[in-house]
Amino acid sequence: MFQFNFTVENTPDSGETVSEKEPKTEDKHAEPHVLASEEVVPDSSSLDDGSGQATAFISRDVEVFMLESVGSENDQAGSSDKEASHTDLIPGVYEGGFKIWECTQDLADYMIDNLGEELEGKDVLEVGCGAGVLGIIALKLGAAKCHFQDYNKDVLQKFTIPNVLLNAEVDEKVSIDKCQFYSGDWKSYSEVTGDRMFDIILTSETIYNPENNQKLIDLFMNKLRQGGKVLLAAKTYYFGVGGGLRQFEGLLGRKMNSMVVWKNCKGIKREIIKIEHI
Repeated sequence: MFQFNFTVENTPDSGETVSEKEPKTEDKHAEPHVLASEEVVPDSSSLDDGSGQATAFISRDVEVFMLESVGSENDQAGSSDKEASHTDLIPGVYEGGFKIWECTQDLADYMIDNLGEELEGKDVLEVGCGAGVLGIIALKLGAAKCHFQDYNKDVLQKFTIPNVLLNAEVDEKVSIDKCQFYSGDWKSYSEVTGDRMFDIILTSETIYNPENNQKLIDLFMNKLRQGGKVLLAAKTYYFGVGGGLRQFEGLLGRKMNSMVVWKNCKGIKREIIKIEHI
């Protein structure tokens, strides 16, 4: 078993864990390079940052332990591009995986309040996983398997996989043997994983770029089993970057059914929508 030498600091309020800011994007003025999907297999390199401080993401009475220092600007710069240290997002280069965005808290709370036994024995996919919080919670609630997908390989190696291993140390339901990790583009992920399908797909803050939304919808259509559901958490509108839930629902059209299952109207408006096959 992997061993960690983490010191867990006093658990902060969940509001300190998430970023409430709108994503800052950098316009590269060019068609972004698309990363092909590949499976990222945990190995000894997953433990390179396996000592130091850990913190906890809190959702209701569930704690998800994770690395504290990875989300720094230096880590972002080292993982994807030096320019990532000055922005939250560079389309096609760095997609914000070292931050935990506000809607992740919303969806984590919703899962614990509403899914319960529904996750028992299910196959789960977390799209745009970053820290892997939602997938880890799904495992804690009894999911049988979980795919963690993030655009950036370094996010998976330096953040997601160590976080899964850290939680496996304290919760037997969270096992690395139940998990697979994939980096790269959504279309490529669908192709690489073939006929693999899922009962529940979880995703948070992934619709901010309208140019990628059709790929996301195609992934849902290809990877969601009949009778399954997608839970998507997002801001109602992303000021400055153009995406939003109404635009996304319009693109869904008659391809899949969707309905709002949770809404926050205070401050920046946020929602969770459920998406199912017609």
